[in-house]
Amino acid sequence: MFFKNGLKNNQWIEYRENNEKQVTEYFNDKIRSVFEYFPDGSLKSKSCFNSKGIKMRTIYYNSGGIKMKEYFQENKQYKIKNFDREGKIIETKKIKR
Repeated sequence: MFFKNGLKNNQWIEYRENNEKQVTEYFNDKIRSVFEYFPDGSLKSKSCFNSKGIKMRTIYYNSGGIKMKEYFQENKQYKIKNFDREGKIIETKKIKR
């Protein structure tokens, strides 16, 4: 954990009771990305942020393949893509705002 000029910078790591880990990356006190890991250490989800908030979240199967992608605009979800275990898109939903 690092501070620069009193602002959070770098990675902050949090461990949960169920052996899952979360890594939050900060730049000038703003979240840039969040990575969540399964207890075995494989990537569970990745969220990307911009100055207006979350812009995309990818959720993974424990095997490593992409399970779902969520897209956001101004912190509001507007599209979801679901994938099967082979990586093929099985559903795309557009969300009315």
